[in-house]
This record gives sequence, C-alpha cells and structure tokens, in this order.
Amino acid sequence: MRHSHAVSDNPAYSDFERPLTKEGRTLAGKTASLLAGNTIHRVVCSSAARTVETADIVAETCGLKAEVQQRDDLYLASAKAYLSVAAEVCSDNDDSILLVGHNPGLATLICNWAECSLSIPPSSVAIFHANIDDWQQLHTSGAIVVRLADLISNGSRCL
Repeated sequence: MRHSHAVSDNPAYSDFERPLTKEGRTLAGKTASLLAGNTIHRVVCSSAARTVETADIVAETCGLKAEVQQRDDLYLASAKAYLSVAAEVCSDNDDSILLVGHNPGLATLICNWAECSLSIPPSSVAIFHANIDDWQQLHTSGAIVVRLADLISNGSRCL
C-alpha cells in the first residue's frame, strides 16, 4: 500500500515528518474499509510519519490485532528492499502481510509483479497471491509466481 495524501510545501515539516492531510486520512479510511474483508497477519511500514499514520488507520479500521511494525529501512526504499523486509519479518504463521510505503519503490514492485504499468496514487493497495511456501523465497527472483488479485485506487476497487 502506498501512503495516503500528505502535507506538502510546508517548511514546518521535513519530508520524513510530513503527516497526512485531512483528505488523506479520509481516503486512507475509505481504502481501509475496502480492505476490511481481507486477512492481514502482519503490518509493516516505513517509519515516516505519513506511512505510520496510514498503517495505523488501516489497522484500526480493519480491527487488526497485529502491532504495526515501523522500519527505517523502508523510508523511500527500493522494490527489492520491500521484499527483503517481508522475507525478514514474516514467519511460518503469517499468510499475509501489508507493506505500507512510498513510490517509486512500491510502484516498481507492484508493476513488476503485475507485469504491466499501473498508476499507484496515494492510498492505493495492490493485493497479490504468491505461490511460496516460505517467505525467504521472495529473495529468489523469477522463481515465484504472483497473481494480482485486487487493486484498490482512489478509494475504489479497480479489478
């Protein structure tokens, strides 16, 4: 999931500190309500304010029991970094993970796995099903098969 709309052009905040706008919080809640039927075992996000706030909205709206894990290494991370973090933090008990982060790395990962060019505006979520038995398989490029199962963008389902 890409973080929702954040404050911009405000010298009071560094890029890392930028919080969500009122509209961003509303859109994150709308997106979260569309995710509510999905099982999410683990939530991991960049430690930037806008991603933490987005992840917290999703966790609260979906009634998730899992604590949101914040990671400094996901701040403006590459597509590969998202896979590395997922492989590192997930256990055999986890069937699903929600990664909340930033473009361009997140959009690159989504487009690579979807095998097409997609617009990934703020608060977009791509849900993939992967044929893996172990999260460590995310490190073996080309060896896994993923299928785009759902795409939520601009507060609506797209698939």
